[in-house]
Amino acid sequence: MAAETPKRVPAVPAGLLLLQDVVFLGLAGLAHGVGVLAALQVVAWLAMAGVWWPLALPVVLFVYPLGMLLVVMVVDRLVPHAAPGRHPMGGTAFVLWGLHLVLYRVARLQPAALLIRYSNVLRWIWLRGLGTNAAFTAQLSGDVNLLDHRPVTLGHGCVVGAEALLSTHLVLKGQLLVAPVTVGEGALVGARCGLAPGATVGPRAMLQVGVAVGLDAVVEADARVGGYCTLDSGSRVGAGATLEARSHLTPGMVVPAGERWGGIPARKIAQDTGQDG
Repeated sequence: MAAETPKRVPAVPAGLLLLQDVVFLGLAGLAHGVGVLAALQVVAWLAMAGVWWPLALPVVLFVYPLGMLLVVMVVDRLVPHAAPGRHPMGGTAFVLWGLHLVLYRVARLQPAALLIRYSNVLRWIWLRGLGTNAAFTAQLSGDVNLLDHRPVTLGHGCVVGAEALLSTHLVLKGQLLVAPVTVGEGALVGARCGLAPGATVGPRAMLQVGVAVGLDAVVEADARVGGYCTLDSGSRVGAGATLEARSHLTPGMVVPAGERWGGIPARKIAQDTGQDG
């Protein structure tokens, strides 16, 4: 009996990878060059005005990343975005998504990225300018890995902790999947959490360290998810419910509102009284 021919693994087209490099290098030079030139011009103006250089330094450190961001933001507006949904690898939507991925990489280059991530004003300009629906009071740790800027929503007063990863895209089985990621008002996403496309963290919900929220999984308002839990695709933690640490929700599993669940796979433990335990 003849052996079956192995299926070819879908891969990103080589032409797109080369195009990304060309666009990345060109935009990196343009954007950061504009930022540096703008900063030098400001230095010249302040020197002519007789401003003592230590007083001018904060202005220069603001102007450089802002000039870089403005270039990236303009190009981001000119290039259409891939709509939420499933798109074939190598298709128009896939190419557009790849170009925007390059733009986001340009904005992450040092030293501008360091100034942006640790400045409240620059971070908000960065997020809003690249399409993130972010409240000014949303707080992100400087090392949050925001793979995409749209469609992402960061609500008023939410906190996203160190090394957390938010991604609205997934390349799987030759397709690009794009779906919104939402972190609601006052929600806490702990350090090293991961939010996959379609993930929703409701208002005032809390994810402790290392929680993985899968495709289209939902944590409703005021729910609490313990550290290192895994919420598989389409699972849900109801409003005010508690999921104990290191628990696992299998695909489509639902924790009803107000209940306390735990285990692998998770099961009901007791009715949640709203007290810590």
